[in-house]
Amino acid sequence: MSTTKLPSSLLFLTALSVVSMLILFVAYVWLFAEVHSTIDEGAHIAQEAQLAATRNAHTQTVRRVVRDTQQERAVLDTYFASEEDIVDFLEEFESIGSAAGTVFRVQSVSLGNTLDADERLIELTLTTQASGTFARVVHTLALLESFPKAARVDAVRIVENPETGEWLGTFDVVVVQIRDSEGVL
Repeated sequence: MSTTKLPSSLLFLTALSVVSMLILFVAYVWLFAEVHSTIDEGAHIAQEAQLAATRNAHTQTVRRVVRDTQQERAVLDTYFASEEDIVDFLEEFESIGSAAGTVFRVQSVSLGNTLDADERLIELTLTTQASGTFARVVHTLALLESFPKAARVDAVRIVENPETGEWLGTFDVVVVQIRDSEGVL
């Protein structure tokens, strides 16, 4: 058997071809990974842009709803006692006595429970007293029950003073006070 020896230049060229192929293969794999990574980043950026656009559209919708309902919310807020106008509210509340023909006054005001998570709505208990004839004290109670604010009468005590014959009504009225997030409307 005869063996032929390959020339060294052919061996060199073959080795160079194999090394070149390996280098090209590694470069191809690296380039493929880079392209794949770039595509993933592009998809992630597109997803974030879509999310931002959705949030922006939602924000614009909320702003439009707030703007469009501003007048209705202002009317709704009049049903609550506002912290800013509490003196005016108490004067309006005490005018019930003159409308009923009784001596009517607020004896005390105490804070109650908050009605919502952000503590904008708070119950105030007004302990009031009306004195006069039985019919006028009951009329005062009727006016309290129909007071045009978010209010309810929690306790009623009507007694007659045996010495004067005058009737004394004590009423606990719970009204809802509204505040803004900083505590002042």
